Formats: sequence, structure tokens, C-alpha cells
Amino acid sequence: MLVQGIALALQLAAGAGAVGVPRIAGNPDLPPECNASTVRRVPIETGGRLFEYRYAYRPADDGGDDQPVVVNIPGGPGEGSIGRPLSVPWEFGIVRIDPLGAGCNANAAISADSLTSEDIASAVLAVVRDIKPKRYILYGVSYGSVVATIAAAKAREAGVPQPDAVVLEAVLGRAFQPDEALWAFENGWNDLKSRLPPGAVDALSQDPPPFGVAPEIWGGYLEYLQLYGAPPGGGTGFAVDSLSALDPAAPEDKRQVLRNQLNAFAGQHTDAAHAALYRSIVCRELDGSARGQLTDFALRGGALIPLDPGFCGPRKMTSAFDAAAYQVEAPLFYFSGGQDPATPEFQTAYHYVSQRSARKTWVRVPTGGHLSFSGNLMDCQEALWKDIAADGGARFASILSSCLIRPSPSLAP
Repeated sequence: MLVQGIALALQLAAGAGAVGVPRIAGNPDLPPECNASTVRRVPIETGGRLFEYRYAYRPADDGGDDQPVVVNIPGGPGEGSIGRPLSVPWEFGIVRIDPLGAGCNANAAISADSLTSEDIASAVLAVVRDIKPKRYILYGVSYGSVVATIAAAKAREAGVPQPDAVVLEAVLGRAFQPDEALWAFENGWNDLKSRLPPGAVDALSQDPPPFGVAPEIWGGYLEYLQLYGAPPGGGTGFAVDSLSALDPAAPEDKRQVLRNQLNAFAGQHTDAAHAALYRSIVCRELDGSARGQLTDFALRGGALIPLDPGFCGPRKMTSAFDAAAYQVEAPLFYFSGGQDPATPEFQTAYHYVSQRSARKTWVRVPTGGHLSFSGNLMDCQEALWKDIAADGGARFASILSSCLIRPSPSLAP
């Protein structure tokens, strides 16, 4: 089946018809951004049927010959980037990806439980084959680092040129062991409490917790706050600033802002296709003991208490991801945050060691969070992007020394 699928994809890329292959009808309920002028479609094969896969494309500003196209592969699983802004140099081309089975590629005829990360990566390679860039960079963020790794390793097999570089931010190197994903959040919460005013810690130790907000909402919000890390220009950071509003000495308007943030978090809507893909991929490939999608914890008595298991239901870890199984030939650039609880740095270290032949560069941001490159290094990320494209990271050391975040990022090797 794999050989047949590759052959069919190559026929489609060459413009050949696929006689007798059934087609999946389009989804009539897609949001408006899925039909924007920048959105293209490429036919792919999934489950023995043809599907029109959508992606957004903006060519490089100067015609594209000497500037790369950055293929953005977002996380989740299930998140997309079609219709969303991306922080890459304007002169670069950009491909915005929604994963197969979600976002602009949601379709009731595609079962999330039939999809794998390899399927999602194959669709990314079909996009590259469709636009035929002279130069391109795969940019995977969080779960997107899994898809980018697989796509880079399978590019040659799929008849696609190797990328100029693979940039990975918030890296997943392997599947989590049972409950391993919880530890960094529990440790991070203890560290965060140590930096809060005593009055705020007392308020968060109440049972029930403040504002009449459910313990599970508080648990998810405290996970969310830990993703930020330190701001580029110094200061206490978003998490400490937000929770300090619980101190009795804090003004009421700050407490109201915190209430609004909690209400906004509680009101987040995850569409059904996104939720289904998340559960399917996470439970089978990344973390078989996942407790939830928006939260794994409840805040009780000032502690983060793991929710009961059961989120995965009958799904088992049948295809645990391991970066060692996907050897990348292109230069690899890693960005990790020392305060990132969602993809702790042991994940980056595992991926780094697992790649046996690629040229590797690892930027570690000690006080960085989940988005250490696009967030904590936002003041210097454009210069880093341009150096990746022009000089393969040769000027990284001098560029990183100019970044505002402190302590300064470290560079390996």
C-alpha cells in the first residue's frame, strides 16, 4: 500500500489522472479563510481515496530565486496556521499548513483514528512538491517538530528535494513515558509559586480556588501560564504579573483582568476535528497516559493534582514516536526553553543525540518558555532567520549575544 500511495502521489504531481480512484467530497462548512485567494489545493491520496488538501502560499517577495520558502508546521496536534500571522522575514516565502483531518482540511469522511503523523507529513511533502521551491525550510513547532522530522527524513523517498534546513522549536524527540509529561508542570508550578507574593500564594491555596472558578479551569490556566517563560526585555514575566493580582495589596482592576483571562481560557472552543485528531495522535504516538486536552490538572489546596486517567479511552500507544527512526540529512536548528514544561529540554537533547549525520545547532534559552524562538527571542529572531538562510547559522553566536533576554542564550555545539 505504501508503494502504491507514493506512485499515485507522483502521478498526481505530474498531472496524470487517477482513473477509478474514488474522491472525497469537499467539506461545505469550512470557514472563510479556507477559501482565501492565497489558499491552494493539491490532490493527495489518503486511505485509498483522493482528497483536495488545502494550504496557503505566499511566494518570496523578490521573485523567490534566492530567498527560501518557510513551510510552517504548527503544533497541537490539530492546530493550523492558515489565516494566522507568522513572524518570518517578509522577503521569505511562506507556506501555512493545516494538518490533514483538521482546520481547512477537516472532512467527516476522514477518520482521525485512521491518520498518523506519517500521513500528516506526507501531505506536507505533497505541498512542497506542488510549489516546487528552489529553496525551502521546514519549520516545526511543538508537535510540528515531529511532522517536520518525519517529512525531512522521507523527502527523498517521496521524490522531493532535501530542505535547506529544518528548524525545530519546542522539540519532541520521543514519546513520553507514563505520567512523564506531568512532572515538568508540577515542578514549574512549585517554582512559579516561589516567585509570587505571599498573599497570592495564600489565595491560590484556598479550596475552592479564587473567583468561584472550577479547580480544573484553574489547573489548565496554570499550565498555560507556565508556557511563557521570561520576556525579552526583563521583568517578572506574564505568569507572575497575572497571578500577583491575587495579592490583597493589588488593585481591583488587576484582579478584574485576571478574572477576564480565566473566563477567556474557560471559554476556549476547540472544534471537533481538532479535538479528534489531538486525541488520536497523542494517545497512539506521543503520550498514552494523557489526562486531557486543555488541562491535565485540577488546582486543589494550592497543588496541581493530576486528573483521573481515561482521556485516551481504548486507544493505546501503538506507534510511539522516536526521532531516531527518522534520520534527517539537512542541517538541523533546535530552539529550546529552559522553562518549557510542555516539551522539556530532555526532549530536545534526545532528538539532538538521535540524529547521527546531520549538521546540528542547538540554541538553548535558559529562561525561555514553550516558544523560545518566536516568543522569547522575538527581538532578534529576524536576524536569526536571515542567518539560517544566508550563512547556515554562521553568525548565531554574535546575534544571540545581542538578544535582550537574560541570561543570554547558549549555543551548541
